[in-house]
Amino acid sequence: MDDKLVEGYAAKLLYNDIAGLIDNTKEKVYRSVNTELINLYWNIGRTIKEDIIKKERAEYGKQIVDNLSKELTYNYGNGYSRSNLFRMVQFYEAFSKQEIVATLSQQLTWSHIKELNTVIGIAGICHPNKILR
Repeated sequence: MDDKLVEGYAAKLLYNDIAGLIDNTKEKVYRSVNTELINLYWNIGRTIKEDIIKKERAEYGKQIVDNLSKELTYNYGNGYSRSNLFRMVQFYEAFSKQEIVATLSQQLTWSHIKELNTVIGIAGICHPNKILR
């Protein structure tokens, strides 16, 4: 804080109060966005698993996911690569109950969940090669 901008004890207290409000609101917004993104990724994983992979042959499912990835990436940016879409499916398979996801989304970021997917895959619980079976 620049002392020249906020002079006097009362003004500094006022500044600190308002800065605290701003910082708290920023944190709430971050958590809210994070929660919604995790729920979105879980729902994308569920949709791909239930609507595409389960109903189609594995090879055809891969082709659909490849095409889906290209279109989503073109329209929405890099977060929808083929590998990221399969991470979303892994996430859904590992945590298929919405209640668990609601709890996770309050505690973890997508980066944390990707790491969990890796650990789960290493443990053989939900390996990426099993997704298309």
